[in-house]
Amino acid sequence: MFAMSPYAVMLTLLFVVVLWLTTRWMTDRQGRIGRQITDAATSYQQAGLQMISGMRLVQTVAGEDRMEEWVAGKLHTFVKFHYKAITASSIMQPITTVASGLFVASLLFFGDSLFSGKETDWLGSIILFVVVFYRMLGPATGLYGVRITIAQLWPALQKVKMFFELCSRSQLSFGDRDLGKSPSFDISISGLNFGFADTPILQDINLSIPSGSMLALVGESGAGKSTLANLIMRLYPTSAGQISIGGVNISEFSRKSFAENVGLVSQDTILFNDTLKNNFLFVQPDATEAEIWEALKKAKADQFVEELEQGLDTVIQEGGSRLSGGQRQRIALARALIRPKQILILDESTSQLDAFSEAVVQETITNLHGTTTLIVIAHRMSTVRKADAVAVLENGRVVEFGTPNQLLMEDTMFRQMIEFQQVSPA
Repeated sequence: MFAMSPYAVMLTLLFVVVLWLTTRWMTDRQGRIGRQITDAATSYQQAGLQMISGMRLVQTVAGEDRMEEWVAGKLHTFVKFHYKAITASSIMQPITTVASGLFVASLLFFGDSLFSGKETDWLGSIILFVVVFYRMLGPATGLYGVRITIAQLWPALQKVKMFFELCSRSQLSFGDRDLGKSPSFDISISGLNFGFADTPILQDINLSIPSGSMLALVGESGAGKSTLANLIMRLYPTSAGQISIGGVNISEFSRKSFAENVGLVSQDTILFNDTLKNNFLFVQPDATEAEIWEALKKAKADQFVEELEQGLDTVIQEGGSRLSGGQRQRIALARALIRPKQILILDESTSQLDAFSEAVVQETITNLHGTTTLIVIAHRMSTVRKADAVAVLENGRVVEFGTPNQLLMEDTMFRQMIEFQQVSPA
């Protein structure tokens, strides 16, 4: 082609350079719009979730109009940026069409000069140039479309990548020892410190929990009780100090054996939008229906499950919204009891139960006492009456430790809590 007409080739290269610069400008612009779309979509989705989860509050304050206006504003922003992206994508096709038309017109207008010395066949040469040009223009336009799509999706892909990078940066390390084969399940916590950035949460925690005993953690909200439970469950890495089971640092146990032998019933009950049975199978994939029903009996939840129209096959919806708060807590307790645990942590596990249901569940916990190491976190003092030892936390420190009777005989914070709630300890 260069031998036919170097000037025509130079004109073609000029066109390609202009088209490339235009494409680059449009790609950068689409990238910026893509980030705006991603942020707007995230904001809109969060608003929708908050609207659903906070519907009870919205209804009690007659805020439906305000909520609708707020969510509609988020949706409008998302649609605006999405329309902006569509408009920007649509501009390139007319630009390419007009530019290619100008290029062909230039070849025809300056054909005699561009193909000097080839007067007899310059029109055929131009036709050849045009055919080759349009054969290349199609794939080039297709590549442009792919590049624009990637530019729009790249911000969202970056967020996904960032999420997985955060997950992979976990500072938790696991070994290969089997916790189930440990000769002892005594828990020892020595010199434990934990905090976020420069904010200390737990400071110099030292506790010893004999195997099969029950330790009650009490204290005001924010004292660090749940954080301590999460550290024992290996959900966070410790800042200093160590936690050991049977004399072995918990970091040396394998993740699987740790999960099989240590259970947590949290105050925040997590239930999935699935059947009751599948909620149990999620934590114990090989569990049989007989084992599920046995766990439900232990948690005193079998009666209301039997009354459900489809029993274990009932879809309980996200968060277990078809169940009452007390029923959700009993299901969570049953899920933790589906297989025997060597260590069980109960974080406000009876906070939403009525007095009768709490007494029934307390009976289940009492039956575990002696065979399972129990760590009970509670605000209600009736929950900790049968504990072997009580640790009172204040501002991230253990300020009192002893048996319930020992702490009641002195002027202690534990005694003040008991008196305030007017509970007579057993």
